[in-house]
Amino acid sequence: MRAKKVVHSQNNSDPGNDLSTRPMRNATKKAYEDAVWLNTLSRKRAASTVTGHDKSKQPRLGDTKTTTGSPAPSEVEEGSKKSARSNRKSHKAIVADVSKSDDDDYAESQSDDNSQPLSKSDDNTEQSTISEDELDRLQKNPAKLKATLAMEATAAKGLKKHKKRQEKHESEKATWRHESLDGEVSDDASATTTHKSARFEEDWPVMARIHYSCTGKVNLTEQQPHIQDMLRGAIQSTHQHLAFEDAYPDLDKRRKMAPRMLIDCMDNRPAFNAVRDRIKKDAKYVRVLAAVAEARISKFRNGIRSAAQRHTISTFSLTKGCDAKIAKLLDNNQYIFPLDANGEPIKSKPFQSPAILGTIEDGFFGDDSCAGIKFRDMFTSTLESAPEEFELPPAMMILAAVAVCSVIMSFSTEKADKNFDSDFYAGRYRTLAMYLDGIYESSQRKYHVLMSNTYQTVSGSKQKALPEATIAKKMLMHIDLDGMEG
Repeated sequence: MRAKKVVHSQNNSDPGNDLSTRPMRNATKKAYEDAVWLNTLSRKRAASTVTGHDKSKQPRLGDTKTTTGSPAPSEVEEGSKKSARSNRKSHKAIVADVSKSDDDDYAESQSDDNSQPLSKSDDNTEQSTISEDELDRLQKNPAKLKATLAMEATAAKGLKKHKKRQEKHESEKATWRHESLDGEVSDDASATTTHKSARFEEDWPVMARIHYSCTGKVNLTEQQPHIQDMLRGAIQSTHQHLAFEDAYPDLDKRRKMAPRMLIDCMDNRPAFNAVRDRIKKDAKYVRVLAAVAEARISKFRNGIRSAAQRHTISTFSLTKGCDAKIAKLLDNNQYIFPLDANGEPIKSKPFQSPAILGTIEDGFFGDDSCAGIKFRDMFTSTLESAPEEFELPPAMMILAAVAVCSVIMSFSTEKADKNFDSDFYAGRYRTLAMYLDGIYESSQRKYHVLMSNTYQTVSGSKQKALPEATIAKKMLMHIDLDGMEG
C-alpha cells in the first residue's frame, strides 16, 4: 500500500513540477523545508522532519522509475545510496545558493540548463565552498552544519556589501578644492591648474613669467635668477616686518603690503622692467609671488613658541592638569609679571617675567639668523633726548608673551587651540598690544625705560647689537691719541 501511495502521488503530480525535471531547485527547496541540520539520523537516509511510516512517502532524488508493487531489496539498497548522494547534493546546493544574490534567478537558470536528472558527473561540476569530505563530517553534527551554512551566507553577503561600498566610493571620489589667498576656490586638479597657469604665463613677457612645478606650486629655486633675488628679498622683508612691526598682520594688511614689498626688493636691472609692469596690471601675479614669502610666517612664529616652551615650563613649574595654577596665571594676564617669594605677581614690572625674557633672548637674539642680530640696524629709541638708548620693538615683546601664554594653556585639561597661527592667538596679540600702548600713552618716559631695559637684558651685550661703525667710534674714545708717536 505504501508503494501504491508513492505511485499515486507521483502520477498525479504536475509534470512541470516533477523533481526529475528541476533537481537543483527542488533539492534546495526540500533541504530548507526538511531542516536537514535538525536531523540526527544516518546520513544514508534522506533528511526529513517526517517521522514514522510517513517517511516512505517522501520522494527520492535520482529515482524516476514508477512501480506498481513493493520495491525489491536491491532496489531499496540502491535507492538508499541514491538518497545519500541526493542528500549531499542538497547540502551543497544550499551552500552554493546562499552565495548568490538572487535565489530565484539562479534556480531558474539551473532548471533550464539541467533538464535531465543529476548524474555522477554533475556532482563533480557543482560549485561549493565546502568539500564533500567536510560536508560528510558536518552531517554528523547538525549544529556545526547550521553554523557553517550561516557563516557561508554571512560571508557572501559581506562580500557583496563590500563591492557595493567600493563602487560607491569610486563614484563619490572627492575632488580637491584649491583656495587662493583672496578666498577664491577652484575645483581643478593640480595637473589641470598647472596646465592652465602655464598657458596663462604665455601671455606675458618672458622675463616676467612664473615657473610652476608639476604639482602647481611656485618653488623659489625654479624661478628665473632675477625673480629669485626679488623673492629672497621679500622673505627678508617679511621677517623684518613680523619682528619689528606686526607679528600677526591681517589679510587686508598683507594684500596692501605685498606689491610695495616686491617693488622695494627690485634693483635697476632691465629684467625687472617687465616684472614691475606686470605687478601693476596683474593682481594674481602679486598674490602668487607674495605667497612664497608668506609661507615662512608660520615657521617664524612657531620658532618663537619653541623658545617659549623651554622657559615657560621651568619658570612656572607646570605639569599636566594643574588647572588651578593655569587659571591664576591667565587671570588678568598675570603671567607677564615676575613673581615674588610668596608667588604673587610684581605688578610694577610688566613683561618682565623670566619666561618672557628668556623667550625673547633665545627667539630673537639666539644666533645670527635671528631677527635681533640680522636686523640690528632697525633698533631705535622713542625718546629724542636719548637716541642711543635702543628699545625693544613692541612686536618682539608681545609675540614672546603670546607664545608663553600658548605654552601655559597647553598644560590645561580643557581643550586649547594648538594652532599658534589661529585667530585666537592673534586676538591675544591685539589685547597685549593695546595694553602696551596704554603704558606709552600714560608715560612715554616709563615706556622708554621699560623697553630699553628689556633690550639691554635680552641682547646679552650692547655692542653685539650696535652697528659696527658705532662700536668703532666707542673704541676710539678709549685710545690715547695724543700719546701716540708721530
